[in-house]
Amino acid sequence: MSTFLNESNKTRMFLIKIGQILGKISFSKNLYHFITYLIFPSRLYENLICPNIAFYFFWILWPFYFFAKKKKLSFLINNMTFSPGQATMELDYFFRRLHVGDIASDRKYIVVWPSNWLISDVASDLKKMYHSKFYLFIVNDFLYYLLLPLFSRFPDIVCDCGISLQNCLIIDENGKIRSKTFPFLQSAKRSFLEYTEVNKHYNILQSQTPGFCPMRPDYPMTWKLLDFLAEVMTKYAVIQIRNSRVNGTLVPTDPLTYVETIEFLKKNGFGVVFAGREIMPEIFSDLGVLNYANWEGASFFHDLQLIASSAFVLSSASGFSTMADTMEIPMVYSNNWVPSQSTPGRFTICVPTLLHNYDGRLMRFIEQIDYSRKTLGSNNYYDLDKVTLKPRVATSRELLEATKEALFLGNSFQAPSDLQSQYKSLMTGTPFYFAGSRISQYFIESHQNLL
Repeated sequence: MSTFLNESNKTRMFLIKIGQILGKISFSKNLYHFITYLIFPSRLYENLICPNIAFYFFWILWPFYFFAKKKKLSFLINNMTFSPGQATMELDYFFRRLHVGDIASDRKYIVVWPSNWLISDVASDLKKMYHSKFYLFIVNDFLYYLLLPLFSRFPDIVCDCGISLQNCLIIDENGKIRSKTFPFLQSAKRSFLEYTEVNKHYNILQSQTPGFCPMRPDYPMTWKLLDFLAEVMTKYAVIQIRNSRVNGTLVPTDPLTYVETIEFLKKNGFGVVFAGREIMPEIFSDLGVLNYANWEGASFFHDLQLIASSAFVLSSASGFSTMADTMEIPMVYSNNWVPSQSTPGRFTICVPTLLHNYDGRLMRFIEQIDYSRKTLGSNNYYDLDKVTLKPRVATSRELLEATKEALFLGNSFQAPSDLQSQYKSLMTGTPFYFAGSRISQYFIESHQNLL
């Protein structure tokens, strides 16, 4: 099944790329949407058909609405159920809001998610791991699309714990229409300001709830995974790389920059496990790294168990990092090129990618923050095609020293240094300013001229 999902994922990613290319060479925005809807019929339903059912035929939904109100049902919405990183953070956000009383504890919370089986097994694996924490946890395409107009129309029976740009609501809490494209409504994504605010709130909640780790699995590690990890089970670290330019990663990870850290970990009694889904570099195999990523039993379900029992994680700038971050596993978050965005965990050490200015010098941190904002596309996502500056990735020494810092922090937590606080002060107003994570002390000492 894992192999089938991996191949299906490759097929879908190929189709996405084709859609992106066709969209760029077509001068019509409508043509771009047509291509997208052709490849993803579900998006046509979510973005165009569902909002109009919810707006023009809402009276059909009244019996379901009044039933939900009477029974105090609340449905989770706006979750990116195909993305491991995003879905992990969003469930974590829900549990933390419930924990601090930010949402009502007397309601019956229900998850109804599409399966997204062609892309990933995230939804079904999260159901398997966390279903007992909800009144109902349903993964079913038909039921999700049937109920989506209900979720879109009535804000008082839903719980919005999404932290992406996704937003299915057509009516806000004040009863105003969020989308004003008449006669046909289209789903309106969150504005970048809304997106920033909800991420700030999530980071603040993480800082306010230290030691609370609802995403740590209650489910015992499977015998299959235990058997696979037998040789490293005493104490192990997990490493992960990116082999493509995407989202927070400008340059594919250079495996050589991990070598010193792997050698350090093994010298100090750690087994080292390669995770994610990339092909493991041969040099890692030569160093005795255990290849979980390409193991036939690798799955998101096993990913959660693997990370929960690990002692340290070295992650690229990808959604993979959120598992360790939400579980308070000491982690190095490496080579993120957007300084104002990082995972928020208090045991996370950041080593970013820097950018060379057009004159060849390294950009000051505040300049890089401003530059990243200018790359936002019309869809409020960072457009890597607009990034024309030469990146300077984290060095082997920087990753090694950050690893030492993260391990020390895990054993003896301490407040950020003056330099780390000075760096964070540059992020005022951004989600990172409220995060518990911090810049590497070695890194900021080496580059304090960029402050």
